[in-house]
Amino acid sequence: KQGKKETIFLGSRSIENVLKKIFPEIKIIRRQRLSKLSYSGYKNLSRLPKRSAIIAFSQIDLYEIAEKIKQFYGGVSVVMGALSPNVRNAQVKLFEDGKVDYMVATDAIGLGLNLNIKNIFFTNLLKFDGKKRRYLTYDEIAQISGRAGRFTEDGFFGTTFKLKSLNNNLIKFIEDLEYTEIKKIYWRNTKIDFQSPTKLIKSLNQNPKNRIFLQKKNAKDFNCLKIILNDKKVCQKINLEKNLMLLWEVCSIPDFTNILDDFHSRFLIRIFTFLVENKKINELWLEEQLTKIKKKSPKIGDLNLKIAQIRIWSFISYKSNWLNKPIMYQKRIRKIEYDLSKYLHESLINQFVSDYNYFKSKQHILNTNIQNLILIDDKKIKFGNSTIGEIKGFSFSVKPSFKNKKNFNFKVLKKRLEFFANDLVSDFESSSYNDFSFDISGNIFWKDQIVAKFYKGQDIFKPRIKIFFDSFFQIFKKKIEQRMFNYFNFVLKNTLPFHKFIDRFDERPTMIRAILFFLKEGIGQCKKKEINNFYDSLKSDQAKWLKNIGIKNGVHFLFFKKCKFNFFSQMIINVYYILNLNNFISYEIIKINNIKKIKDHMPYYQKMGFYLVKVEQGERYLAHFSYLERVICKAYSLRKNKNKSPRKNFMRNDFEKIAFTNINKINLCNFTDFN
Repeated sequence: KQGKKETIFLGSRSIENVLKKIFPEIKIIRRQRLSKLSYSGYKNLSRLPKRSAIIAFSQIDLYEIAEKIKQFYGGVSVVMGALSPNVRNAQVKLFEDGKVDYMVATDAIGLGLNLNIKNIFFTNLLKFDGKKRRYLTYDEIAQISGRAGRFTEDGFFGTTFKLKSLNNNLIKFIEDLEYTEIKKIYWRNTKIDFQSPTKLIKSLNQNPKNRIFLQKKNAKDFNCLKIILNDKKVCQKINLEKNLMLLWEVCSIPDFTNILDDFHSRFLIRIFTFLVENKKINELWLEEQLTKIKKKSPKIGDLNLKIAQIRIWSFISYKSNWLNKPIMYQKRIRKIEYDLSKYLHESLINQFVSDYNYFKSKQHILNTNIQNLILIDDKKIKFGNSTIGEIKGFSFSVKPSFKNKKNFNFKVLKKRLEFFANDLVSDFESSSYNDFSFDISGNIFWKDQIVAKFYKGQDIFKPRIKIFFDSFFQIFKKKIEQRMFNYFNFVLKNTLPFHKFIDRFDERPTMIRAILFFLKEGIGQCKKKEINNFYDSLKSDQAKWLKNIGIKNGVHFLFFKKCKFNFFSQMIINVYYILNLNNFISYEIIKINNIKKIKDHMPYYQKMGFYLVKVEQGERYLAHFSYLERVICKAYSLRKNKNKSPRKNFMRNDFEKIAFTNINKINLCNFTDFN
């Protein structure tokens, strides 16, 4: 495609004459290389100069050379065509930032990378181009060699590993900056006929009229189209021209995996079928694909494949009319690609860069103060000057680039982490309970880090506790669990001190047992009308006993005086009844605008002490019983003192304004009273 105002072609002089024939009025601007490119001969891998890139043309050679370079020089970055742009750029940055002085790369280094390389060394001149093994052309070798040198700084090219030398003609070709003129370029017809599959194939196979063009054959999209058109089920769906156009658009989905055309074609058939039948890609199938892809693998080859697969989905996600939630999927897919790329980059570092290689031997350990080298700083695990992980509760999260069983440094770190684990548990055991907290879901936090969780137990006051820990804390599990149980009992005793009276009441008289049962159900409170029959049947000494243990007979509720608004009751009810509530009810009274939102959980809100209240105007509130008792008592007190009107600052909200003006307008209702 041409630009609206100007089209710029960037390339070597080899394409100049072709462009002049296509665009006779084209303006040619030449830029000469400012530095010299010289042949430096053969160098052994162990004697390569710094700022060198070693070129290999097979993954086997590439990994073998990378391992050797790591052994000789401490680290190497890896660049190959199979890497995603994110990983490739991260690996390039290692080299550009000087963290490593060597790079092992395929011929991908000659495509779009501007690097500060001083030397290029070839290990072979044979490559597999996707069809066959062949020798690189002079121009390809010159293009790669040209990566050496920058601006006015001279560059050098040579050979290493299994390639002992280059022939004199090739050396001269590169040093003299020669090139082979390109006389023909590939072309494909853009005027495509979608009237039928036959006409579509014919239009794509059309030969160019201009002799400088060569018909492009065996393109990936064209190959896949021909394979798909052999599928009988697909052929039944392309009776309409728009469906055939859609099929060709689907064939444009790139195959970054570069696996067999048959595999990619099967994938395209699934996409096409979904779009024809449902106009959208099936979300369940899409979710299955993303779930499989995002699962990390320790193998570099598998990670490369997963990144290639997610890049295909990235392309699809921008076909907004193909997906139900394109923007959401674009973000998710971008996140998966980022996570996989980061993991692959760290895996490459772990395998090929001794970035943390402080210890070369056991003798080195004896001569090093490990206590000063491996430190915990603000929950960050430091190995020398590098952050290699962090503390998350009772887990040490160490970067994959460091955590490797073959990594000798990790063995050293492991011993140090065992010491830190012991230290951390000691701090945990001696901590004040002020350092602990919980949320509505039962998650337990210590110093703002989640360390455990309450789960439903055999009784509401006896939850199960699950500790979150890794292998370093296995030996401390019982200590941690005991501390957690102690914390629960501490909060229980201080928040619900009356629980001992309602926890066990089997030996009490029948009427008292009935009342205590209702009080336990409501964690210290219940409606009076629920237990009036039992309460009225109490003997005087029994009523006195209830009063002595702190039970108050209120206006609408029977309750323990120390039963107040609190988050603990909300949490244990949410956990015991598995309500899956997300947030605490943070206020004693809240206005309810949509009754449906609380309908299903209303019986449990009452157990927490919250009841529905309706005022005369029809407004609805969810109020804590202790708040209602206080407000109602104040309202009755004001009504007795008729000459004393309530002050404005005495009324904190609209509900209190109504209650203190006319208490008869306030009605405590059963949930069933609301429509």
